[in-house]
Amino acid sequence: MKRLVAALGITLVILGVVSSFLFHQNCNLVRITGFEITGAMMSPDGRGYYSSAEVTLQNFGINDVEGLVLWVNYTAPIEIGPDNVDYYMKRVQLGFVHAGETRNVTVGVVWWASYGKQFVASLMLDDIVLDEFVYSTSG
Repeated sequence: MKRLVAALGITLVILGVVSSFLFHQNCNLVRITGFEITGAMMSPDGRGYYSSAEVTLQNFGINDVEGLVLWVNYTAPIEIGPDNVDYYMKRVQLGFVHAGETRNVTVGVVWWASYGKQFVASLMLDDIVLDEFVYSTSG
């Protein structure tokens, strides 16, 4: 009888952990639904072209989500070091994204004509990539 009670207790704990995990996964369904690079003018320092990255996000879940970060990274084969990381990698703290909300986020980006527009938008929550969207055209 003691073994049966212990086995039942362990089973309930496992079911609780699994259902909590699945509930968390299904509630945080924030996705990138659009990504476009628009405009092209010479950047003020002459290092490349300046454009706008327009990213559309949507929360398909049933809960508000807090702590989301959007990264927009230039992915051409250039050296990105400590001196220019902010130049080619844009980070946007999104705050709350409410259940059912669609949000448009615009950031300025820089790219090199010789490599074309090659960007990745990454949606992160606690260092976990929730979604990624790639934008690429030739120069």
